[in-house]
Amino acid sequence: MVSILQHPLKAAAPATLDLNDEKQDSCLGRVPHQIRGFLSHFSSVQPASHAFNKCTACCPQVISRYRGNKMEFLLEVFNTADYLEKVSGLADMLENTNFSEVWDFDSDIDSD
Repeated sequence: MVSILQHPLKAAAPATLDLNDEKQDSCLGRVPHQIRGFLSHFSSVQPASHAFNKCTACCPQVISRYRGNKMEFLLEVFNTADYLEKVSGLADMLENTNFSEVWDFDSDIDSD
């Protein structure tokens, strides 16, 4: 949180995709978007990727609706379970996915 507050772009600070690019750092170093910890081996990682254009938190459609009418938007989100999926386009993407073409990843596959 402190790194975000010290970054010139504040909350718009980009995720660090290139560890050698110091231009993205704040005066306190890299600004992690996520930190995932593993108690089993006492370690942590900072995964980063490009923004997903159907993210239910930060896609342009969601941000636009929120900025347009904050209270009505929030009430709709709280009262309708799939509202964010519909606004972001995630619901349409899932509806148009041909699941028979999606690989089925199974950890129980026997290796020969």
